[in-house]
Parts: sequence; C-alpha cells; structure tokens
Amino acid sequence: MKIYSSQLMAFYTRLNRQLLLLLVAASLGAGCATMKPIPALKTASLKFRTEKNINSGKKLPIDIIYITYVQELREVTRYGPELWFEGNKREEWKQKESISIEGGQTKVVELNPRIMERTVLLVIIADYEGQKDPRAQQIIVDYAGKETEIILVREASISAENKSLQYVK
Repeated sequence: MKIYSSQLMAFYTRLNRQLLLLLVAASLGAGCATMKPIPALKTASLKFRTEKNINSGKKLPIDIIYITYVQELREVTRYGPELWFEGNKREEWKQKESISIEGGQTKVVELNPRIMERTVLLVIIADYEGQKDPRAQQIIVDYAGKETEIILVREASISAENKSLQYVK
C-alpha cells in the first residue's frame, strides 16, 4: 500500500487540529473554574429624617453632590447654598441627585452605584427659605464604605447623624 505524502500531511494536520482544540477547551475549562465572580456594585443610600416643621412649612429642595476628585469639593462649596441653587453651576453639575422633602417625612435616596465607586465625599446642600448661614444648609459626608448614612433635617438646618464630616469652608 502506497501512502502519498499529501495524504500523510492531511492526516497529521487533522490530528494536530483536534489536539489543539482539545488543549484549548481544557485550558478554558480550567480557567473558568478558577475565575472569581465579578463583584456586584455596592449599594449605598442616604436616609433623610425630618422634624415635623421644616423650611417654614414649604418643601425643602436638597442636592446630593458626588465628589469624585478632592478639587471638586472647593468648586462646589465656594458658592454656598444660596448661589448654588440660583446659579448655573447646579445645572452644569452632572453627578448629583436632587430631591425635595417635607416635614415629618423619612425619605431614602439610593445613591448611584456607578458613581459611588469613584466617590470620595458627598456634599449635601439644602435651600432653606430665609436662612443665611451656609453652615446650617450644607454638610460634607465622608461615606467610607457605609451602606446607609442618616441625615437629620431640622427646622432650619441639616446635619449628619454620625457626624462624619460637617460644614467645611
């Protein structure tokens, strides 16, 4: 029986291809078995607790501003609450949540997990009617891995329950 070199090459090529596919499949199977699952994005929230009477009986607008770079902190806090709510910077700022709250309410705000991954601080600014003291209307919260932060909303001021950070000028 005569075996031609072209037939022999085809046999070895087919054998090599099958062996190569088998090796690839085995390494993929071993690689998948040792892979760690992708971690879920961490959920975090702010819980606002209000006194019965706040902001002279009107809804209180509040902005929750995600600070992803320390330089942004100065950019946000230099305006103060009055100029923040009246100026263009508020409209331009992309990484924020805006809510309004009434007296006697408890409101939970789920923070954006995609932004929270990169967030170093949260600035919470309230727009109280007739309040001129920025320290009463603005707090800075170091979130540092907590799942929930409680924000106390009083008649004419806001504060963080655990005193993470308070007003910084």
